[in-house]
Amino acid sequence: MSMQLFVTKRNRKGQLVPALNKMILIVFSVAAFFSIVCNGSLSAEDKKADSKPATSIEEERLKILRADLQAQIEQLKKLKQEMEALQKGLEGKRLEQFNKVVKMFESMSAEEAAKAMEKLDDDTASQILSSMKPRSSGKIMGQLDPSRAAALSKKIIVKGRGITEKTSP
Repeated sequence: MSMQLFVTKRNRKGQLVPALNKMILIVFSVAAFFSIVCNGSLSAEDKKADSKPATSIEEERLKILRADLQAQIEQLKKLKQEMEALQKGLEGKRLEQFNKVVKMFESMSAEEAAKAMEKLDDDTASQILSSMKPRSSGKIMGQLDPSRAAALSKKIIVKGRGITEKTSP
């Protein structure tokens, strides 16, 4: 059987019609083949192309978030430094005020300082006494009630050595 591209047939009315059935079949087959191949590869390429923009969008978001986080970290570091500076300044002022109080107690007579010391709580009194010159604090302790002087002495020793105080039952 020879392959004729243009075969004539008669239609219902009896007219001759060129039949391109084999040619049409081949063209449609090739078209279908290319359609399948191209659609398959295009969809894979489309997927890659679609994933790249999505990936780059996500990467851009991550870059922006990283930049924001870095800016916040830098801001927090600055705030921390400011707070530390303020805290040092505050501690310096407290220490300055405390040293003034210590000097005031040292400038008082032992009797007057002991009267004032009696009205202070043990922690404050022991801090003041331990910051004073030993001679001045000794004179004041001599004027205190012996049980209060003993309690303050014990507190000074415990704080000075970092020993935890033992409580008696």
